[in-house]
Amino acid sequence: MEGDSLDPLSSAYNLSVFFKLTTVSDYLTGLYNVRQEAMRSYYFDLSALQDSFRFRALHRARAIAAHIIDEKGEWNKENLDRVIEELKNNGYTFYPEGHNDGVLSEHALRFLTRLSRDSVLAKNIKRFQHPLCHSWAEKLVLETLGLYSTNQITTYHIRRAIVCACLTPLRQSVGSCFASAPAILIQREQVDMFLDDLYQLLTTGKLKRTYAGIEYGVPLSPNIGAGDLRKNLLLSDPKAMIWFSPGLIAACEILGIIDSGLSDAKKAEILRERIPEYVKERQKMTVEELIHVILLQEMGISEEQLQQAARMSRAQVKIVHLLSSAPPSKNMEVFEQFQRTEKLAQAAFMGVCDNALVKAWEYTLASFADVKMEFSRWNLYQSLGFSSDESGGIGELIFQHVDEKLQQINAKIEKFQQQMQAAFDAAKATETLLRQAGSESEARRLQAEYQSRAYHMQSCLTLRDQLYEEGSHYSTLFKFLLEKYDALFPEYFQEIYDPNRVDPTIQLHEDSPAGFRLVYKHGRADPSQWTLIYDAEGYIDCLVDFFTAVETRIAVDMEWEEGKKEFSSITTALLALVRSDAFLHSALQRVSQRSDRGKKTPWSYTSGGTVDTLLKTYFCREGDFTKEEKKVENENELFTFIVDALKGLTPLTTDPFLKDPAKGMLMTSPSHAFILLPGRRGFAEGWQENGFSYTWVRDQILLPSQQFYSSLSISQVQQIFLLDAFSSELPPLLSHDLHRAFHADPTALSIPAFRQKILEILIACTQSEHGVQKRALADGLDAFLFQTLPIVSGTDWKLYVKQLLSDLYDDACREVLYPLTNSPCAYMSAKKIKELAKMIYIQSRKSLHAPFDLHQYIADHARYIGLAPPTALIVADTNWANQYFGFLVNPGTSRLELWSLDQTASQGTPMSDWKHWFSAAHRIPWILYVHPAEYTMTSGTEFTRNFQKI
Repeated sequence: MEGDSLDPLSSAYNLSVFFKLTTVSDYLTGLYNVRQEAMRSYYFDLSALQDSFRFRALHRARAIAAHIIDEKGEWNKENLDRVIEELKNNGYTFYPEGHNDGVLSEHALRFLTRLSRDSVLAKNIKRFQHPLCHSWAEKLVLETLGLYSTNQITTYHIRRAIVCACLTPLRQSVGSCFASAPAILIQREQVDMFLDDLYQLLTTGKLKRTYAGIEYGVPLSPNIGAGDLRKNLLLSDPKAMIWFSPGLIAACEILGIIDSGLSDAKKAEILRERIPEYVKERQKMTVEELIHVILLQEMGISEEQLQQAARMSRAQVKIVHLLSSAPPSKNMEVFEQFQRTEKLAQAAFMGVCDNALVKAWEYTLASFADVKMEFSRWNLYQSLGFSSDESGGIGELIFQHVDEKLQQINAKIEKFQQQMQAAFDAAKATETLLRQAGSESEARRLQAEYQSRAYHMQSCLTLRDQLYEEGSHYSTLFKFLLEKYDALFPEYFQEIYDPNRVDPTIQLHEDSPAGFRLVYKHGRADPSQWTLIYDAEGYIDCLVDFFTAVETRIAVDMEWEEGKKEFSSITTALLALVRSDAFLHSALQRVSQRSDRGKKTPWSYTSGGTVDTLLKTYFCREGDFTKEEKKVENENELFTFIVDALKGLTPLTTDPFLKDPAKGMLMTSPSHAFILLPGRRGFAEGWQENGFSYTWVRDQILLPSQQFYSSLSISQVQQIFLLDAFSSELPPLLSHDLHRAFHADPTALSIPAFRQKILEILIACTQSEHGVQKRALADGLDAFLFQTLPIVSGTDWKLYVKQLLSDLYDDACREVLYPLTNSPCAYMSAKKIKELAKMIYIQSRKSLHAPFDLHQYIADHARYIGLAPPTALIVADTNWANQYFGFLVNPGTSRLELWSLDQTASQGTPMSDWKHWFSAAHRIPWILYVHPAEYTMTSGTEFTRNFQKI
């Protein structure tokens, strides 16, 4: 289908032009396999399960890594130089909805340029070679490259995976912002540190930091989270065509229900036919659940049989530990096959968008937020009940055991004291009689009696003193044992960040607490031999193993020989206690009583991961960070605070941001850690201004956009036009109700008045039938108005296209534009005209590649010619894919607001989920870490390089 033969207003026009150009042969198109990449990106968007931007980021990183590292693991310098040249001269690959794709080209060019110029960096990558520390590290490498079978790993796999990890921009999943924000900065700006971390993880299985004389270590994250696996399949949404999902197709290839040799279109067709038999009557199902159900049916087993096999498998594992020669049972084989296949299918689904090695590194960093072992004195300590007054705890058992012994000893001491006193009195009496003896024979008798009584008295005294000494040992035994256990806990237990311990119902913008999981280290330094504790049975098994394993070690330190026997009895009692149902019940009760948020167990819990703790441990910093913080009551106040804080910094701190607008500074809201971008154009002008920050925000941001929107009025015909455009984005029932209830006003309406009229109808409709939240409706309407306005006459669209293209407009553009109809409709939206300008430009160049970001170019010119509000500003990277924080004037409310935007500030939505942070009721401050040098550390390779220069 020829693009120029279509109506430019038709939905097929943009796609037709775009896909036609994916067949044009050039270097980058061939390197990225843009035809396949474009089709799969389109499928991602149709399925609404995974993000096409993240797919393109990983897809291109894999392609470049394979291109510049040959199968011997050596650099292909010619290919590297060619890729850099192409990225410099023509590196921006255009996608109709790829407003953020420019980041991918810039990120790749930044790293590859450094790689070509820095021989130390290249050598740093060549350090990576086979073998790696353990099988999980090898699995991460293969999954990073999209390999899920039993491939034999080689050195070139490892080096390609490392380059791929450097080329894939890190994006955050829920629950890890306290680690994601620093990790993004490290990967982007401190690549030497990033590589040093990966080298440690892949060769030793852990990441270590030493400062203040203490070593802190965290293991390579044992999983990479659930990613999009727990996303609902949106079966109730008629617009979501999940069978097109490339991730779901990849998983089904592993499950064996789709042949990998078929075309993508045929695979989607098969999946569409097969899904109903697995979903049946369910209206909600996650990808994770669908994979599970498919595998059950394909293996011909039920959920009950699987659970039974799992229980028997665990029992078999225990038997194998006791009898190493015991053969695995059939149930164990079934369970292991199911687990292995399910994990492979899940990895294949996630692996089309998520870089396994990068995510594992990110989640490893997250463990630094809880690495200082304080948990042994509160979470595990608390669950075990160390205090003697904790009912059902080990402290109570040891104390009662010791107290019982002390009471027995005290009773014996009292008995011997009484006997000694009686013997003393009798001896004194005999001594008196001895002095009064009337004969020699009587004297001899009394002398013998006296000696007997004196000996008895001395025996009682000796036994009493021995009991005193024994009692003194018992009196210190309780403290001694608890101190020994406390000292040994960090050697045997540790808590690490668990990305899977996240509430799947929590939305992206909501505060999602971090999840931590207890691991049992068996007293070993190798993390590959550690055991993650997922349930009560595992928790009890590890405690039994711990108390058994440390018995001999503690006994060796006991100087009291008799106490060793007593300690053996205590250990036996402890093992009986922890195996009892009463102990588990009391442990769960203790941790739940002290949990202030989320579900907590002795083996896992949620908490707000702290940026400060992570940064101090990772960057080996003992002092506090320099911060500016403020409790704000509105968004205008927040914007002013940020500008004021940046104004107060010295040029030594701010100049790097002006030289590199991508350079970031850590910042936290009351619920989220993200990256401020002080060097962004427009934003940088504000903090470089010498006047009052509030005045600048008012005069340069607030008033120009308010004036822009106030100058627009919506006529009766335009109201109908906007109504039709907006209702097309709504569910069919709601769209029908809106059309039925809306009556265009014969007089022109202001934007706020039109918005209020639409919103009132939507709220009235949803209260009775659809149950859609008012806030979501308002946000959707505001987002629509922001990217749609202004609307212009259809007869003027070509004039606007020429103005948008500006200096790009030439004879080639004229040849494409001229045959198109001059007046396709009465009105057109700003969004549509901008889209047409982009399509006309790429069609005129007969290429999807350009030396500049076409989306950003058109967005800038739209603001200049009045086809977009003039003062929307990007100020920060949210960490989330495709989203940046920006300030703009809401067209529907005329207020300055914080929005989530694309990087061109052309489309987005209000951050309404955060409105409660802008009120006097919530007094948690926003914090800016104003000295990036405090969270920057020279890596070993950089230190060596700098030392050699000196």
